[in-house]
Amino acid sequence: MCDSSFKASTLADLLIQQSTWTSGQKIDDLNTAGADFQHEMFHYINQGIVDKLTPGGNRAYGWANCALLASKSDEGVKSAQLYNADNYRLFALAVFFDRTWWNAQGQKY
Repeated sequence: MCDSSFKASTLADLLIQQSTWTSGQKIDDLNTAGADFQHEMFHYINQGIVDKLTPGGNRAYGWANCALLASKSDEGVKSAQLYNADNYRLFALAVFFDRTWWNAQGQKY
């Protein structure tokens, strides 16, 4: 794992802080070593879960690319979000922060 993963806050720290986040806080800014590890574990648990590409050719990392991947209905891309590791990572983060509601752009509202 990247060194930057271990410089981020822990999930416990972020959980305590969530009531102080302002509107517009991005879920992409809340990454932790645990979240990175979870992403990688999805690859390990199911070899079919990979890093999918968006229709524009970018890896589907982060909220915007995962949302783009999930919104496409082209044949072959339609279920791509089910096989993209970062979709699962972001879902787990969104559910974990139980006092925060996220809008369609992945920002607190």
